[in-house]
Amino acid sequence: MNAPSPDARRCGLCGKREHLTRTPCCGNWICDDEGEYVLFSYARNSCFRNHWKHTICGAHHSARHEGRWQDCTTCREAGPLELFVHHATNEYNFEKLENPPQFEPTRCLGCGVRVRLALDGYVMSSEGIKCMACDDAEHPDRREAMAGVLGRPPDIDTMLQTAYPIGTLAYYGPTHRLATKIVAAIVRQSGAEPEPLHRWITQAGDIRDDPAIAAQVGVFFRKHRVKQVTSTRRVIGCPHEEGKDYPVGGKCPHCPFWHDRDRFSPQALPGGGMSAAEILDELSNPNPTRQPIEALAAADHQKQDLLEPLLRAVERGLSDPSGTPPGESMLFSYATYLLAKWREARAYPLLVRWMSLPGESAFDIGGDTVTQAGSRLLAGVCNGDLEPIKQLILNREANEFCRSAAIEALGLLVAWKELPHPAVSDYFLWLARDGLERVPSFAWDGLANCCADIEAIEVFPELRRAYDEGLASPSVMGLEELDEVEEGPRGQCLAQFRKWHPPIGDVARETTWWQCFDDDPLKMITREADYPRAGSYAQPPPVRASIKVGRNDPCPCGSGKKYKKCCGG
Repeated sequence: MNAPSPDARRCGLCGKREHLTRTPCCGNWICDDEGEYVLFSYARNSCFRNHWKHTICGAHHSARHEGRWQDCTTCREAGPLELFVHHATNEYNFEKLENPPQFEPTRCLGCGVRVRLALDGYVMSSEGIKCMACDDAEHPDRREAMAGVLGRPPDIDTMLQTAYPIGTLAYYGPTHRLATKIVAAIVRQSGAEPEPLHRWITQAGDIRDDPAIAAQVGVFFRKHRVKQVTSTRRVIGCPHEEGKDYPVGGKCPHCPFWHDRDRFSPQALPGGGMSAAEILDELSNPNPTRQPIEALAAADHQKQDLLEPLLRAVERGLSDPSGTPPGESMLFSYATYLLAKWREARAYPLLVRWMSLPGESAFDIGGDTVTQAGSRLLAGVCNGDLEPIKQLILNREANEFCRSAAIEALGLLVAWKELPHPAVSDYFLWLARDGLERVPSFAWDGLANCCADIEAIEVFPELRRAYDEGLASPSVMGLEELDEVEEGPRGQCLAQFRKWHPPIGDVARETTWWQCFDDDPLKMITREADYPRAGSYAQPPPVRASIKVGRNDPCPCGSGKKYKKCCGG
């Protein structure tokens, strides 16, 4: 079948013909308008987001389930049947579910009124569901402005992954660059109002840099035994409250920056709120006290003006890897992530040059980014050109960890469905037989790991021979793991590999592990919530013999790294 001509293409939801892309889940043409959505506005102004976030088709693909979403029992059983039916039949579907199952209408425990789970506000407890009117009558002081920040209807994919209670953080300030108020709250279960809620305010600098306040927020979360913390991460509005600090319907006299912008869903700031020069200056800070969240968020808006400066920053770093000043080194690392996120092919030869540096030079300029993200960076910019990656794999002058990252990059392209599995498996078989020098190195460990990850079963006999010859280390991955993959269900390891190694996305989240952010007070709060420590109000369970940790699972030590690249290595 011939591909449709450009004139025949149109968004399957609204019918527009311009600025189109394909949905990652079902491959249909749709408006490329996700950037028009304003965080926490809950607007339905984006065709792309409407399909991705409000249909089972989008949730099924996001959760990386196998098969057709129409046949997926996991999606069907992930939450209330009423929500499943809504997401499977609403107007944001290209193909609606035929013969949807019947469900009993949900009714309020208090007044018996019909509660539409996908559309109405409600509070869920262990007893059942109450409408907002009944809950307001019982708790007149409960409805806070924070509810507008966090009270969205639950998505299917969110319900699959969320562990309650959740701690929430939102930041407010006179401008989008300065936070003077933190609001923390507890969400105890899906659909519940954030409660209790606590505020902290400062008049001295940015509240996100105050360790004393961060410690108090941490105590608040530990007291309520939160299991994870979610944050707006950026300043989302004026710190003053309508009806308390200024008249209802008026404009805050103290914060003209936010005039004509809704407090909780501010209109998109021109250029993301920062110029390209301001972003580069922020990303070049040699001694940051916390992550440059605003600069990284604004970078997407200034992409065209940033591409050339970021490419030049990488070029400068490569010209003197060991002598690059700290600020330039920071910009180098951010540049590699942003260019990979944008799939910028011009960065490809630069990243290959970086990974091909002899000895420890690649680490001198890029630090542990080589081992933490090097494979995803290479895969993100190669644009289907595999020869430079293959040359890096065979380059005996390059660092063995860089060569291993290049091997994993090929496996990632299989996991991302950008390369055919047989072609990469055949190449890996050639590497195991003839391509790699028969000298122990981490390149062999990387090959063994990656073959297990993508289930390249035909390579396993050669890998076992490599283990017998001492080329691959059993301390990185034991031979028994090859047996487990071989005997296990097909597709399971590959799906897990895909889940834990997606393409570079949110650069701020991708770089939270950087050592320079270890003293970020608010980062410590999230870490304590995810991995409870001594002194937590939650009593830890008795220690028992632990089950085996998979190599691609998060390391139980709490580092946030994969087990095989942390304690398992």
